[in-house]
Amino acid sequence: MKLTVSQAARAAGKSKGQISRMVKNGKISADRDDDGRPHIEASELLRVYPETNLGKRDATTSKETSEKRETRNDNSAVHAQLELMREERDRVIAELDRERRERNQDREKAVEREEWLKGQVETTQRLLEDQRVKGEPPRGFWSRIWS
Repeated sequence: MKLTVSQAARAAGKSKGQISRMVKNGKISADRDDDGRPHIEASELLRVYPETNLGKRDATTSKETSEKRETRNDNSAVHAQLELMREERDRVIAELDRERRERNQDREKAVEREEWLKGQVETTQRLLEDQRVKGEPPRGFWSRIWS
């Protein structure tokens, strides 16, 4: 049975760095796979570390598998929450766009109303202007009676 450096480290209770150094220094023999990663025979690991517990490797691996499964479940929960947040964001953006359109319409109506009111003020001012002829001097009281 061949073990990866990680599996061998777990089974022997050592760090991956220690196992890698032992392989590099030739104290543990290892074969290399196509990618150049070392694989250690279980018997070789037992030769160097007799206290190695190969059952621990399997237990840890199954523990890792369950942890990965839990992580995947956690990730799916995060993805679901993310999707809900995106939907909420899209709803808020749509609401803001609607309010912006309404505000622009209200602004346009206010400008139209202001123009109308200015016209009304100008018309009223023209009506209130003095309509008398400017060249004629004002007549006094007695001159208005006797004429």
